[in-house]
Amino acid sequence: MSLAKSIFKVLFSRLGVILLISVVMRVSTALYLGGRLESLPGTADQFSYHNLALRLLNGHGFTFGETWWPQTAADAPTAHWSYLYTLFLAGIYALFGANSLSARLVQAVIVGILHPYLAYRIGRCIFNEKVGLFCAALTAIYAYFIYYTASLMTEAFYITVVLASLYFAIVLAERLSVQEEQVSDSHIYKLAIGFGISLGAAVLLCCDNFSCSSSRFYSSGSGGLRKNEGLLPLWFRG
Repeated sequence: MSLAKSIFKVLFSRLGVILLISVVMRVSTALYLGGRLESLPGTADQFSYHNLALRLLNGHGFTFGETWWPQTAADAPTAHWSYLYTLFLAGIYALFGANSLSARLVQAVIVGILHPYLAYRIGRCIFNEKVGLFCAALTAIYAYFIYYTASLMTEAFYITVVLASLYFAIVLAERLSVQEEQVSDSHIYKLAIGFGISLGAAVLLCCDNFSCSSSRFYSSGSGGLRKNEGLLPLWFRG
C-alpha cells in the first residue's frame, strides 16, 4: 500500500475522526488564548520560555535580561530551562514573527496528531484495536492535555515523546523475542534509534521530571502485558 493510500485510509477512519477532533480542540484553544501571555494556573513557565527564545533570537544566547528565577543573574547563561523547547520557540518566532499564537498553533497541530495517535498505537499493540481507539479518544478530549498543548510549555511535547519511547520499547521488545531470522537487523536498528531519539528528547524537554523508573516498563516488553487482556471489559476484547 502506498503512503498516499495509507494516509487516505487513516483520514477516513474512526482514528482519523479522533485525530481531527483532537486537532480542532487544541487549535481552538490556541486561538482563544491568542498571542497574549497571561498568568494562568500552572503555566507560569511560558513567560520564561518566551523571553528566553526572544533573547536567543537577538543574539544573547540562553540568558535573561534581568534577574530571573531560580536565582539567575541578568546576562548569565542558564541551563535550567529546556534547550530543545527554547530552540523550537526561537525557530517558530524566526519564521513567523515573535508572536506566541504562531507557536501555539504549530504545537497544537503537531501534538494534536501525534499524542492520540501514539496512545492508539500503544493500546493496540498491548491489547487490541478497540482499546487503542479508546485510548486515542480519551487523549484527544482530555482537558488538561488540551490546555497544556495550547500553552508555551514543555509538557505537551514531553508527554508525546515519552509515549513514543514507550511504543518503540514495546515493539522493540516484541521483535527481539521472536526468532532472529524473522526480523531483519535493519528493522531492529531503526526501532532502537527511534527509541534512543525519543528518550533523549524526553530528557532534553523535561529532565527534572524524567524518571529512570520507566525503564522497568521498557524492559518488560509487551509479552507479559498481553496476558492481562482477560482483565478488560468484554467490549474491549479483540
